[in-house]
Amino acid sequence: MDMLKEQLDRDQIAPAKQARTAAYTTATLPAAYDLRRENLSTSVKEQKPLGTCWAFGATAAVESNYLKQTGIAQDFSEKHLAYFTKHVRPAGLEQAGEGLVSSSNTGAALEGGQPTNALGTYAAWQGPVLEADVPYTDDNGTLDAAASWTVDEAYRTVSLAHLRNAELIPSPANWKTGTYVYDGAAVQQMKEAIYTYGAISAFYYVYEPASADEMHTVLNYWNQQYGSYYTTGNQSPNHVVTVIGWDDNFSRDHFNGAVKPAGNGAFLIKNSWGTDPSTYDYMNAIPNDAGGKDYGYFWISYYDESLSVPVAYEMDAGEDGFDYDNIEQYDYLGVSSPLSVNQGATQVLLRANGYTAGTNESVANVFTADDYVTLEAVSLFSNQAAGVTADIAVYVNGEAGNPESGTLAAEQQAVTDSSGFYTIDLDQPAALQPGDTYAIVQTIRSNSASGDNYLPLEIGYEQHGAFNGFTYAAVSNPGESYVSAGGQWLDVSDLTPLNTTSGTARITVTAGNAMIKAYTSDRQATAAETVIAMIDRLGTVTSLAQEQAVAEARAAFNALTAAQQARVTNLAALEAAEQAIQTLKAQTTATPADPTQMTNAAAQTGAANANIPATGDTGSGWIFYTAAAASAAATGILAALRRKKSKKCS
Repeated sequence: MDMLKEQLDRDQIAPAKQARTAAYTTATLPAAYDLRRENLSTSVKEQKPLGTCWAFGATAAVESNYLKQTGIAQDFSEKHLAYFTKHVRPAGLEQAGEGLVSSSNTGAALEGGQPTNALGTYAAWQGPVLEADVPYTDDNGTLDAAASWTVDEAYRTVSLAHLRNAELIPSPANWKTGTYVYDGAAVQQMKEAIYTYGAISAFYYVYEPASADEMHTVLNYWNQQYGSYYTTGNQSPNHVVTVIGWDDNFSRDHFNGAVKPAGNGAFLIKNSWGTDPSTYDYMNAIPNDAGGKDYGYFWISYYDESLSVPVAYEMDAGEDGFDYDNIEQYDYLGVSSPLSVNQGATQVLLRANGYTAGTNESVANVFTADDYVTLEAVSLFSNQAAGVTADIAVYVNGEAGNPESGTLAAEQQAVTDSSGFYTIDLDQPAALQPGDTYAIVQTIRSNSASGDNYLPLEIGYEQHGAFNGFTYAAVSNPGESYVSAGGQWLDVSDLTPLNTTSGTARITVTAGNAMIKAYTSDRQATAAETVIAMIDRLGTVTSLAQEQAVAEARAAFNALTAAQQARVTNLAALEAAEQAIQTLKAQTTATPADPTQMTNAAAQTGAANANIPATGDTGSGWIFYTAAAASAAATGILAALRRKKSKKCS
């Protein structure tokens, strides 16, 4: 927990740097708001017997956003989120071995998490799935924490909604200077997010008595009459909950303790401790209008000195089909590792490898298209509460090792006004063919006065002998991700891990891939692209058995319009294939072959095709081919064949 506290915004950025353009002003937001009254909050759940609050808090937030968009109250699976967050990718999958390393499959392996753990999993399109498909039980259908709690790997990439954006909201409790500072702008931003997206998750400190005999000591922090909670001091957050509303006029006198909050106001919290009454109903009941209690809820002061790391989710619910068909990615660990969001972690690794990063360096991912697709969007991660400005460029079919070579297919600037994960739609979507390589290059600078350069690599680390022993494994392979340093591009997989110490613990820090995802949509090949593929399939002509395929490629080319023919970039290969056929014929006959024979055949084929409608670049995908006679002497047309491109199944 301390690692998160050190790395995220509450300890990175002073309140003065947390300015943003508010979507709503204090005047336009209501003084009190309750998602339950708007029918935008799902039911209270029970995390027992496991310490999986982090998964319940995030899942409830995603459910609320899905409900806000669709009107459907889904019950999503917390076990699915917890399992695939806490278990590395198995052998046989790309980036095998990446993720949080668990030493067992028992329930304990799912415990202990941070708000950004869930963000990283959802960003990879791993979940959510329905509770009915992956219920919150052990493998025997019971609730035994010591039993095995596993999920079939077939569910890893099932996703009923896709994460589009996630906002890491600044912490109301800011301890940047070592002293508590209340950040009213962060409180306002939390309210804006709830009003815009639905419920959000948040981190705070739960006081736990040393024994049952000391349970009464909770009353130093908990007011049972009003269902309100307030703590002071620099305490490490240890519980994630869901924030579902607020009340600006909730009195400061409704909180217990010798020291009252500095002002009125409280957030309404949905907990994950079920709905049963308990001793003092500790953090699990609020009074209702009927004179009774609503169980599963409590109030926390705006001024609670541990309230931190709020996260808001915006999902693509896919009501009318998802925004994009495919996601291309290497960063399955991503921001699940707290060090991945650290401003200087990548620079430290570069220095340890003998490189000095400048103030305007870049990162890049290189992907390969395996079908006809359109690159429509890319992801962007901002680690600054003030937001970032990112220069984004896409290069196609560049040289290996140089992401900025190749043809510039798209270029734009993106600006965020807060920290978080964002999907950036390209102003110029790029049409890609099978085999095309495309590099997405990002240069990211903080919007704060410092203008710091951020290099978003996922950072893995292993704590040897540390208290919690978490291991975040990052895997990068040659040719996938690059980072610039001092005017040169470095393959991330070449960076040597750094061994260092923190207190008594030894830590190994490893560079993973750039945190850049690509979003593509399937498309039909254009007529010109289909002909290009036909020519590519010819390869090297070594036999007269290839004559018909060569003739078909020529016929298809002749059927194109002049504008379409101009887009066929490998016409020279077709001409070379035709010449090779002529040479083979000359070698197989005692009489030298007529050098005009092939040309005449092609000319007659073209004439025959003059009456065939030319295919349009974005038409039905039908292409008319003409097969030439197998005999070298034949010049007539035998048949006109239709072929339709079949869409690849994945």
